[in-house]
Amino acid sequence: AAPFANLENVFMITATDGGVIVNAAGAPVANAGAPLAGLRFLPGGGTTPFVMGTPVAGSPAFAIGGDGHQNNMMQPAGLLRTDKAYFRASYDFTDSLTGYVRVNAGISHNNMRVLSDNRSAAAAYTIFRNNAYLPAAVAAQMDAAGVTSFRLGRFNRDFGAISLDYKNKTFDAGIGLEAKIGDKLSWDLSYGHGETTLDAEVRNVADLGKAYAAADAVVDPATGQIVCNVTLTNPGVFPGCQPLNPFGVGAPSAAAKAFILGTSTQFVKNTQDVFAAELQGEIFELPAGPLSFAAGAEYRRRTLVERSNPTALGQIQANGVRGMPGAFCPTVALCRFGGWNQGNFGEADARDNVKEGFVELLVPVFKDSAVGKSLELNAAYRYTDYKNSGTVSTWKIGATYEPFEDLRIRVTRSRDIRAPNLFELFAGPVNAFTPGLTDPVTGLTNVIAITRTQGNPNLVPERANTFTAGFVYSPSWLKGVSGSVDFYDINLAGALAATSAQGTIDGCQRGVAAQCALITRDPVTNFIQQIVLQQINLNGRRARGIDFDLSYNGEVAGGKLGVRLLATRTIDFIDYIGTTRLQSAGLFNAANNTALPKWRGTLTANYEIGKFGLFVQERYIGGYNQMPFIPGQIFAEPHVGAVFYTDLTAKVKVNAGNAKFEIFGTVNDLFNRRPPFLPNRFAANLAFPTVPNLYDLDNRYFTIGARVAF
Repeated sequence: AAPFANLENVFMITATDGGVIVNAAGAPVANAGAPLAGLRFLPGGGTTPFVMGTPVAGSPAFAIGGDGHQNNMMQPAGLLRTDKAYFRASYDFTDSLTGYVRVNAGISHNNMRVLSDNRSAAAAYTIFRNNAYLPAAVAAQMDAAGVTSFRLGRFNRDFGAISLDYKNKTFDAGIGLEAKIGDKLSWDLSYGHGETTLDAEVRNVADLGKAYAAADAVVDPATGQIVCNVTLTNPGVFPGCQPLNPFGVGAPSAAAKAFILGTSTQFVKNTQDVFAAELQGEIFELPAGPLSFAAGAEYRRRTLVERSNPTALGQIQANGVRGMPGAFCPTVALCRFGGWNQGNFGEADARDNVKEGFVELLVPVFKDSAVGKSLELNAAYRYTDYKNSGTVSTWKIGATYEPFEDLRIRVTRSRDIRAPNLFELFAGPVNAFTPGLTDPVTGLTNVIAITRTQGNPNLVPERANTFTAGFVYSPSWLKGVSGSVDFYDINLAGALAATSAQGTIDGCQRGVAAQCALITRDPVTNFIQQIVLQQINLNGRRARGIDFDLSYNGEVAGGKLGVRLLATRTIDFIDYIGTTRLQSAGLFNAANNTALPKWRGTLTANYEIGKFGLFVQERYIGGYNQMPFIPGQIFAEPHVGAVFYTDLTAKVKVNAGNAKFEIFGTVNDLFNRRPPFLPNRFAANLAFPTVPNLYDLDNRYFTIGARVAF
């Protein structure tokens, strides 16, 4: 109830670019345990008192103004290049038998900057009195205060940014036969093979063992040279160790940075083979029309392979390293697995198969009857056997009723499922750090927690009971107009959902025992030691809403006009986690950076006359409120307003000999409507300050092009 507010010119006070002495809580405030805290290092090793700035109520790790730092080296939207290719060929062996082959391939290459190395809070350096780079004035102050070491918070901006380089390759090929049996039956057989591979590199990332070994620099009494202390106490553990000077911006040598920083690699390959057969057509005639059916079977074989690198898979190397933070290594034997600061990818080797069969029926009940124009029933049943997740049955029954020609009413009831994929089940663990967390248990903000993202082999398929009902009305008395309204109610049991670090903390605070079980805390300080992130089966999820569709097509002023309005009203989107009921409809959830407006819609108009055409589209994203993280929390500005986007396309047709050209130009976001400013739960600058999956991030942009037909 502070309340939460958006503030400008905010800095993190737990570190500076050149280093600042901090206390046990990570703040540059002197106390009995840290008498030198608040001493900031300048370029060249000089010192000056740290200027705190104006404290931020409820956020002790931040201040407005002052000498803190901003983690602003992130590149939220990186560089992306995609190349795609598609090929399909078919051959008619006879009038009733056709064979085909298709190939679909693509490559995407994404590169972006993410973070810089940050040694602060629980990850701060420990500097000992015999550090070879320690300025003499600071050494004298340590002696006067009777301390033998201090903690140094340093944002290693001069290390450069960590960068991600991801290359995804996709290949999918298939062959098949399609045939007709008489006039009323057809069948098809097909085989497909697909695979995706990911080659990932996390570059310029710190090896944690090397980082803290290099920071403990001493003078070798035998040679008088500055060396890593570990080379004297534990020779051979860190061959080639280069001592690090952390005092002031620009102090670290190129050799020290080259020793500490490296590249973490990952390789992932998914494959799937699919064999399918289907028979469909009409069985016999009923008084109201033909009884139609479709039946088939499918077999899918899937594999997942993940490969990593020794540093990512091994424990942090701490043997002989003074000053290794206990958050990483309570003891040498209990060091966290994953030696990189970021990018600790796991390994996996998993496979499964899926066998299923299905049948569908369309039964005409009556036609042109005294009780209506027509009634059709449709039903379907599918039996699926997942090797890893067990067997499930799904079914559907529905009806389409036309009481008169202008009105069609439809109702469907179904049981639907989604089984977890191999990655959700068996993904190798990825160890990393998640910064910027708020921990209501300890009252700390800007918490950096170790996270372990992994598969969950205990997942079971989610099951949904789905009910839909609606109608289509095309009035004969109003030519060209048609409209439909559809209501849906989806009730999921065991809904699959990915946990997030902040969401897990908040859920535990609300009393969800399953989420508390994913958090490991220090038994003495209650500080978070690790958070496990994985897919889980929620107790349930309920989604209800209404979809609207209204259109008009006709002639206006000698041209053709088409207008269409699509809108959706979300009534409920509720997750049931333990005994907690979490409503997301009309709210922004900062824990996972998602928003769900209650209203969304699109209005389009297309007008063509002669060789010219004009298309206008208006997109509407409704407003919503920010969701409290835990009950009782409030926001200074809780409401986020609605957003409109206008898109415009103009085209003209040109004939040149046997070729027909269509030249077009498009402006998306015509009025340059920028996304609303909406901070998330991450530390400032570590993610978009808006909802990326909801709004356009490119602002106004233009497309010009041409289509040609011969």
